[in-house]
Parts: sequence; structure tokens; C-alpha cells
Amino acid sequence: MAKQTALPDVALPADSTISLAAWGPDDLSVALALTGTFTPTPDQLALALRTLYPNSRHPSVADILAAGWLVPDTYGKCLRYPPISTEELWSRIHHPPRPEAAAPQDDKPDTPQLSYFTGPITNTLPHLTITLAALHQVIVTPPQTLLERTRAARTEYKAQGKSARYKELKCQLDYFTAGGIFSRRQDQALLAPSGLLILDFDELGSRVEEAKHALLTDSALSAALCLVFVSPSGDGLKAVLSADPRYPRRTNYEHIARYLGRQYGWGPSLDAKTADVSRACFVSHDPTAWLSPHLHMDI
Repeated sequence: MAKQTALPDVALPADSTISLAAWGPDDLSVALALTGTFTPTPDQLALALRTLYPNSRHPSVADILAAGWLVPDTYGKCLRYPPISTEELWSRIHHPPRPEAAAPQDDKPDTPQLSYFTGPITNTLPHLTITLAALHQVIVTPPQTLLERTRAARTEYKAQGKSARYKELKCQLDYFTAGGIFSRRQDQALLAPSGLLILDFDELGSRVEEAKHALLTDSALSAALCLVFVSPSGDGLKAVLSADPRYPRRTNYEHIARYLGRQYGWGPSLDAKTADVSRACFVSHDPTAWLSPHLHMDI
């Protein structure tokens, strides 16, 4: 469990308190189940605690926060299980367990998983399997090497555009395959599809924030959006979203491109390799990267 050093301001309801010593994870799980969500507001959790223990004292919401059992979410309005620490995340990425030593994991059919590759792009063997929540944490709080490589690529792009040097720098970045989990980066090596698509929005220039806002507030697309972050150039966006399973991947891309072009006058870049399930997407630093709230606890 990650150690919490600072918490956003959250209005805490008044409730009676007792030591957490007599409590355990199962008790918290029951309280969360009673709220009907894994991300309750403080008031919802306080009500669940009072309902469970109407005639006895119980831990307060403040006690649970102070112990680090729950933390405020990104928006400071609801509570959630704490993410793993940045140090632990990078330990997992750089020192993944050997397959034979890996602890068995529960199946999570509703949690898309991807293959994560260390750069350069010529490396086609995956480094580990990663969730979108963990990927988001990498993008927001990257290691120094990724931070420096992103800065170098953006500096070159700003000065020279899509120069050969920029492409060389970009190809040094880590990358992931939104299409799913692979034994190596090629369509035939797909082990488990994720049901996700990756969209590239290039050369947006001053419209980057405008385009991001449009994607996040568009009623036809927002429900499918999973992750949005600024591209390595700093001049575009990458968006990961759930595909419509009724249609082939290419058809999904074409429908989205037509819709965005008609609605806003811009859309994702499409080429012959766009629909490849093993298509690579470079990882770049973006401290304001957006992750769908329902994916935050899936690290």
C-alpha cells in the first residue's frame, strides 16, 4: 500500500471513532459494498459505517484516510483505494517477475491489459504486461530517462518539425500496444486482445487543449474514452478508447475519423497500418494526462 504524504482537502462528515486495530480489509470491503461503489464520497462511506454499526462505535472516515486505507481521488470529491507508489511501479517495470515466479493473478475481464515495451522501437519483445492505470502513472510521473527523451524530442520538433533527427529521438521512447498482450510485436503474436483502439491526432498546434476538451465532453465518444495524453511532439494527442465490438478495427477507425471530421473539422491520422492490432504507440510525458475515472483503481 502506498504511503500517503499529502491529501487534497476533502470535507469529512462527523462520526464516532474507534481504533482500526479491531478492523480489517474485509470490514472495509463490506462498507464499500454497502455504498454500492468502490469510489464513494465521504458522506456515503460515513452512512455505510453508521448503517453497519448502528449501536457501536466504528472507525471514522478521517481514521480510514489517516491510515492510508483509502485516499481522495484525482478530483478530491470521492475516495478510492490508494495507487501503488511511483517507486513500486518503476520497480515492477524494470524488474518484472519471471513468468515461473509470478504470483497467480485473478482474472479481470473488465480491466484491459497491454504489452509495454522498452525503447527503442526496434525492440519487439515486450517488457511486461501493464494496465491503463499503470500506464497513466508512467506518463504522468515518468522516470528521468523518459522525461529527458520526451524533452529532447519536443525540442527538436519545435525547431525542425518532423525532421530525421526528431524521428530518431521519438523512436528511442518506450511504447505500448493498445491492441492487447503480445509475445512479440506482430499481429500473429497476439495473446489476448484488449478491445482498445489508439487514435493519433497530429499537428493540432494551438488546438491541442481545445481538441482534448472536445474529446472529453463529446457525448458520442466520451463514454468510450479511456486515456488521453499529449504526443511525443507536443503538437498532438494520443487517445485510447474502447472499440465497438460489432465492427472490425478498421471500420471503427473510419467511423470515428468521419465523425470527428464532420463535427470539428479534424480527426485522427489514418494510414495503412492504423488498424493493425500490434500497432505501437510511443509513451511520452504529460503531467495532465487524462484517465477515465473507472480505471483509476486498476493498477
